[in-house]
Amino acid sequence: MIDLILRMAVLVIQALRPWLRPFRTTVLVLSPAGKGSVGDEAIMQGLQNGLKERHSDLIIRQVLLNIDMPQTLHDPDLVPLKVTPWSRLSELAFITSLLRVRHVVVLGTDVLDGVYDVNRPLFYIKLCSWALAANVPARVASFSFSENPEQAVIKAIGSADDRLRFFSRDPVSKERFERFTGRTAELAADLAFLLSPSKESEPYQPCARWVDERRSSGHILIGLNFNALTFVRPYEDSVASCRKFVESALSENPNIDMVMLPHDYRTNHSDLIVLQDVYKGLDDAFRERIYFVETTLHAWDVKGIVSLLDLVVTGRMHLAIAALGQLVPPICIAYMGKFEGLMQHFGVTGLIVEPKDAYGQGKLLDALRSAIHARNELRTALEQRLPEVKNLSARNVSDL
Repeated sequence: MIDLILRMAVLVIQALRPWLRPFRTTVLVLSPAGKGSVGDEAIMQGLQNGLKERHSDLIIRQVLLNIDMPQTLHDPDLVPLKVTPWSRLSELAFITSLLRVRHVVVLGTDVLDGVYDVNRPLFYIKLCSWALAANVPARVASFSFSENPEQAVIKAIGSADDRLRFFSRDPVSKERFERFTGRTAELAADLAFLLSPSKESEPYQPCARWVDERRSSGHILIGLNFNALTFVRPYEDSVASCRKFVESALSENPNIDMVMLPHDYRTNHSDLIVLQDVYKGLDDAFRERIYFVETTLHAWDVKGIVSLLDLVVTGRMHLAIAALGQLVPPICIAYMGKFEGLMQHFGVTGLIVEPKDAYGQGKLLDALRSAIHARNELRTALEQRLPEVKNLSARNVSDL
């Protein structure tokens, strides 16, 4: 009976939508995660910026799993639609929400391949099939794809409606996606490149004053972020290795100062907790040369603060994207195969360190030394490529 009700609801939406063309002002956005991920907030806000630039009348409505809280956005959005995977009532609620929807956008990010959670991408593909059945256009935007996708996801994508479009956020992911699924992906770049920085926020101002004071003495400012997902040894050992990196970098170069920047506030080993554990074990002489941003940051705050820096060391891809967008070279502790394609967009090399080499092998420190020496040349290279990358980012939404 419920299948019949769902199909009838689709037919009703199909019949009514042509009469409501002037009122189709909503973009349904299927979110990759809830509040707490600064990276996902950057993508969501970048999407809103990209939409508003082209269509001032469009309004976002977030579609979230019941366990998630909605992302904070600059401009007002509609009350989120909460869904439960594989709930037929949730599918019905989604179908009935399509009446005034112009487009359905799945933010694929790093969840499309199902490595983190197979249920979310499978359910989102199912919802897209309902949208397309009701003649509502749908796409998966701004996604990366690893070398180890879940077979169930590969099968679902391969058999999905041909009208479902896919926009890969980097060339490496595009190649992997097409190789595994047999589907075509359009090359784009991460939507977070459309995010605008904030230089008026409460976290930015004191940090800017501290950086200005240090820079007046000729110091080089390094942003610092550690992500527990990149740890390959037990937590305490990894934190000790991070601490040793900080001590070594500061000891060998008295003209270096650091700004500690958390970029994710979820889980018991969030970036904030990792950085706190690193910081509290440092001697006072080292702490005096570090500005620790312990205030909870929004994505636009991070992008503003990053603009103050010369280099960034990070295990978070969207902190690297914030840096690249401000022409600040990032040294990336790579994981999940997400960073290689990002750097291909900019044609720079030598800025990626594998986790197994970053902690304990000294290669992260080597990469920092090289980047300090080449920072001006790297900045020039980023400046040459950034306009093209931002155009690729806008491709995710340019024809909505």
